[in-house]
Amino acid sequence: MQESPFFKTPALREQITAALNHLDHVLPGQAPIHDFVHHNTLHGFQHLPFEEALAEFEALTGTCGYLPEAQNRKFYSQGRIDDRDLSAAFAHEPKLLAEQIVCTVKDKTITRQDLYRIAMLFDLQAVSMSQLNWQIEELDALGTVQADVPEPVRSRLLAESGSIRQLWTSILNKLGLERAALHPETMLDLSQDQAEDWLAQVDKGNSGNSGAPVHQQTLQQAKTALDELLSELGDSITLRGFIMALSETDILDSVRPQLTRLCASGMDEGMSAWQLPGRSRLGLYAAWRAIAPYDANPFLHELPDWQQIMAELPEDAVDAIILQLTHLEIPQAKWEGYLRRLALEIPGWSGLINWRQHHPEYHTENDAAPKLADYLAIRLTLD
Repeated sequence: MQESPFFKTPALREQITAALNHLDHVLPGQAPIHDFVHHNTLHGFQHLPFEEALAEFEALTGTCGYLPEAQNRKFYSQGRIDDRDLSAAFAHEPKLLAEQIVCTVKDKTITRQDLYRIAMLFDLQAVSMSQLNWQIEELDALGTVQADVPEPVRSRLLAESGSIRQLWTSILNKLGLERAALHPETMLDLSQDQAEDWLAQVDKGNSGNSGAPVHQQTLQQAKTALDELLSELGDSITLRGFIMALSETDILDSVRPQLTRLCASGMDEGMSAWQLPGRSRLGLYAAWRAIAPYDANPFLHELPDWQQIMAELPEDAVDAIILQLTHLEIPQAKWEGYLRRLALEIPGWSGLINWRQHHPEYHTENDAAPKLADYLAIRLTLD
């Protein structure tokens, strides 16, 4: 008797089916405030303060309840948000200790609130050593004022000759640091002895307590960062997020048009002149699987093994999900979380298909309710 493929194991199918059923609790399907109230009650968030409930909701669904920081900074520059709003926000959070004095400079006291305000109003992003050297050497960062500095402060800094450079020097002295003044081009003129001496100083300065040279530390840091990123798979990111973090390439830019075309064709309520053949009889996944070899949009055809990819696809969508999660080497314990993150990457289509699945009466005679398993099986295959 021929043994059944691994993806037909009842336990695996039950795990995927349960995961798909649980997606009904996180996918949008009603008005946003209805969703929030629903999740707030379902997951016990009603016992939390509003801000904490929003944070828990975002962790669960990936949906943020606030505008991006850049948009809020724009509103501040336009006057829609002012200093009174910031002060009220600081007062609302006593744990911030906003009124606590940090230091005194020239008879002026600096409080935590002053530092918080700066951090909120300006995008303080870290730069690498090479980026810093470039800004200093090529953009005269120690002699000019950044564009987002308020005009009164800008005028005062420019009026005081060398004030920016003096400030930079004071910071270095305070932190006990020395700036690597070598310009990349001047390093080409170093003698062998000078180069070896410079490398020895760099290794010594970056070895820290471990005593390891800087290149070994870099390798270790890279490995640690990679391990941390991999550990997030299924919890906060999918492989799409993993690839984007490494290469800044978003694979969804290629996959989304294929999904949109299929979903639009499969959910037109039987109204379009050109319909996905067999979708009312077969369902979305099986219909796509049947027409893929003849698709005029050769997305998968660009792969040398695309025929093998399509040939090995199971007839059932749940089996296809198991097969692709296994091929992608997603740990089985993270399958539910991975499918949740995958569905929430395009919440509109996921939510609409989920709603239609739970309302099978909402279709015409030549139409059939799509299923979330069909959609995710196609998405995983395209990924």
